[in-house]
Amino acid sequence: MKKPDLKTYRRTFQIFIAVAFIVIPILNRSRYSMVYGNFLSFHMFGIPIADPLAVLQLTIKNVYFTLDNFIGALLPLLLALSLGTVFCSWICPYGLFSEWTQRLKKKLLPRKFKGFPQYIHGFTFKMAVFVVGFAGFFLLSTTPVLNQLSTAAWYARFFQYYFGQDFISLCYLFLFGLLFIEFVTGKRLWCRYICPQSVLIILTKLLNPKRLRVKFAEEKCICKPGYERCDMACTLSLHPKTLLDSVETECSNCGDCVVACKKMGKALAFDSFIPSSWLPDPWKAIKSVTALACFTVIAYGGYLGVQKIDWPQAKVNAEATAVLTRYANETYVLNLEVQDPKGIIKKVETEGKYVGMTTMLTNVKKWINSPQIIVSEGTTPELPITTHMVIIFHDGHTEEVDVETSTIFDNSSEVFDDPWF
Repeated sequence: MKKPDLKTYRRTFQIFIAVAFIVIPILNRSRYSMVYGNFLSFHMFGIPIADPLAVLQLTIKNVYFTLDNFIGALLPLLLALSLGTVFCSWICPYGLFSEWTQRLKKKLLPRKFKGFPQYIHGFTFKMAVFVVGFAGFFLLSTTPVLNQLSTAAWYARFFQYYFGQDFISLCYLFLFGLLFIEFVTGKRLWCRYICPQSVLIILTKLLNPKRLRVKFAEEKCICKPGYERCDMACTLSLHPKTLLDSVETECSNCGDCVVACKKMGKALAFDSFIPSSWLPDPWKAIKSVTALACFTVIAYGGYLGVQKIDWPQAKVNAEATAVLTRYANETYVLNLEVQDPKGIIKKVETEGKYVGMTTMLTNVKKWINSPQIIVSEGTTPELPITTHMVIIFHDGHTEEVDVETSTIFDNSSEVFDDPWF
């Protein structure tokens, strides 16, 4: 049996992540709350993981920083510091679909079609988008504008809406539109030129010159000029042989060029400060992860047993509100908030007739539902609407509160415009 190569492991992990963010909102709707969130703010068994770009924008705008934000942003930055931009090539679901689009292009379009020429350095253009977007956010907006350009977040939010509220988000039209443009141009334009989420990750990896990166040994190369397999394997249209001669800002460490070069002299290989003998065998790593998953399921079963014990509840002190707003076309949207100015709340779980997701995501000094709750379209919902909240604090105690909504805030002069579609 042929041993799987690095690309097979990478593709398997990409598909696993893409499927996971479909399954997670289904589990959340069934009141499973040990794992929840999206690519902007994610919680896994109590460990917060946050998009560093979102944390940076909110911290500067609100002059406020919490331990969860620090830990959440630090984890992906440490990953980038040691392994480079592997988030883009191993985790981001849009990267998976973008690669598949380029593969489909090679099969359907004539072989002589090489795609549109690229004259601008990708990172230079991406930095321009980043600077303009950040300036616009700081001067004009109260929400992290740059994260409205997160294709990974759009992907996760689509399934949060669909499985959480039975609502079909229109963000899929934008995603398909981007992929169609990339198919026609024959280039991965979004990942190379636009995506602002990767900017901080790229800048972080440049701080460590001994990070994981592709190294080229010229004396081993046996490819004919113009027929380099590594160039043909790179979906970002880079030239892997020259990575160490440039700033190497655009390489995502996918390893496709390394795999392609294995049969042509092995001139390309990964180089890192971590000795190769320290790295685990991929198959053993998969078995270890499987064992860890089984242990987690057993531990969670014990957790559920403990949760059934009737612990005494303290009187709620947190300020919780629920506002029902009517927009044009009789669209009714419920917005939940729990104030947390001192950062003492660990998690908020919600339950109600129109609430499909159990958890709320933190937004610096308060907790808000994510995504927004669309109660009805075309018909007036029956009032009052009661939402039950379980507020879990960092010190371990839990408080419960019921918030009742009996009035409708009229905003019918405006069309409901969710920034996440």
